[in-house]
Amino acid sequence: MPKRQSGTATARARRPSTSARRAVGGQRCPVCRSRRGVPIVFGLPGPELLEASREGRIHLGGCVVYRENQQWHCQKCGYEWRSSDNLA
Repeated sequence: MPKRQSGTATARARRPSTSARRAVGGQRCPVCRSRRGVPIVFGLPGPELLEASREGRIHLGGCVVYRENQQWHCQKCGYEWRSSDNLA
Protein backbone atom coordinates (compact mmCIF):
# COMPACT_ATOMS: atom_id res chain seq x y z
CA MET A 1 0.00 0.00 0.00
CA PRO A 2 1.51 3.41 -0.95
CA LYS A 3 2.44 5.73 1.87
CA ARG A 4 0.00 8.61 2.22
CA GLN A 5 1.30 12.14 2.74
CA SER A 6 0.12 14.05 5.77
CA GLY A 7 -3.02 15.73 4.42
CA THR A 8 -1.24 18.43 2.40
CA ALA A 9 -2.57 17.25 -0.96
CA THR A 10 -6.12 17.22 0.40
CA ALA A 11 -5.76 20.71 1.86
CA ARG A 12 -4.49 22.11 -1.44
CA ALA A 13 -7.37 20.57 -3.38
CA ARG A 14 -10.06 22.33 -1.35
CA ARG A 15 -11.35 25.70 -2.46
CA PRO A 16 -10.63 28.31 0.23
CA SER A 17 -13.48 30.27 1.74
CA THR A 18 -14.17 33.80 0.50
CA SER A 19 -12.61 35.30 3.61
CA ALA A 20 -9.49 33.14 3.18
CA ARG A 21 -9.14 34.23 -0.46
CA ARG A 22 -9.40 37.88 0.55
CA ALA A 23 -6.79 37.42 3.25
CA VAL A 24 -4.24 36.04 0.77
CA GLY A 25 -4.37 39.08 -1.52
CA GLY A 26 -6.27 41.88 0.02
CA GLN A 27 -4.14 44.74 -1.35
CA ARG A 28 -6.20 47.88 -1.84
CA CYS A 29 -6.43 48.94 -5.49
CA PRO A 30 -5.30 52.56 -5.97
CA VAL A 31 -7.93 53.07 -8.72
CA CYS A 32 -11.20 51.48 -7.54
CA ARG A 33 -10.21 51.17 -3.84
CA SER A 34 -11.42 47.55 -3.58
CA ARG A 35 -9.41 45.08 -1.51
CA ARG A 36 -9.30 42.52 -4.31
CA GLY A 37 -5.64 42.99 -5.25
CA VAL A 38 -3.78 39.70 -5.68
CA PRO A 39 -0.08 39.09 -6.41
CA ILE A 40 1.01 38.73 -10.04
CA VAL A 41 3.17 35.64 -10.53
CA PHE A 42 5.55 35.45 -13.50
CA GLY A 43 7.15 32.40 -15.07
CA LEU A 44 5.89 29.09 -16.39
CA PRO A 45 3.12 27.97 -14.01
CA GLY A 46 2.97 24.47 -12.64
CA PRO A 47 -0.18 22.69 -11.47
CA GLU A 48 -0.24 24.44 -8.06
CA LEU A 49 0.00 27.93 -9.60
CA LEU A 50 -2.68 27.09 -12.16
CA GLU A 51 -4.98 26.00 -9.33
CA ALA A 52 -4.21 29.15 -7.31
CA SER A 53 -5.02 31.24 -10.38
CA ARG A 54 -8.34 29.44 -10.89
CA GLU A 55 -9.17 30.07 -7.22
CA GLY A 56 -8.39 33.78 -7.55
CA ARG A 57 -5.46 33.76 -5.10
CA ILE A 58 -2.93 34.95 -7.73
CA HIS A 59 -2.88 36.42 -11.23
CA LEU A 60 -0.63 34.83 -13.86
CA GLY A 61 1.53 37.50 -15.51
CA GLY A 62 3.21 35.47 -18.24
CA CYS A 63 6.61 33.92 -18.76
CA VAL A 64 8.66 37.03 -19.56
CA VAL A 65 10.02 38.70 -16.43
CA TYR A 66 11.21 42.32 -16.49
CA ARG A 67 12.37 44.48 -13.62
CA GLU A 68 9.51 46.89 -14.42
CA ASN A 69 6.74 44.27 -14.18
CA GLN A 70 3.74 45.13 -12.05
CA GLN A 71 3.32 43.25 -8.75
CA TRP A 72 -0.42 43.42 -8.04
CA HIS A 73 -3.60 42.86 -10.07
CA CYS A 74 -7.07 44.12 -9.10
CA GLN A 75 -9.68 41.44 -9.70
CA LYS A 76 -12.46 44.03 -9.72
CA CYS A 77 -11.24 46.63 -12.25
CA GLY A 78 -8.19 44.92 -13.82
CA TYR A 79 -5.68 47.65 -12.88
CA GLU A 80 -2.10 46.48 -12.23
CA TRP A 81 0.47 48.26 -10.08
CA ARG A 82 3.70 47.98 -8.14
CA SER A 83 3.71 48.20 -4.34
CA SER A 84 5.62 51.48 -4.52
CA ASP A 85 2.83 52.94 -6.73
CA ASN A 86 0.18 52.36 -4.05
CA LEU A 87 0.36 55.65 -2.19
CA ALA A 88 -3.03 55.30 -0.54
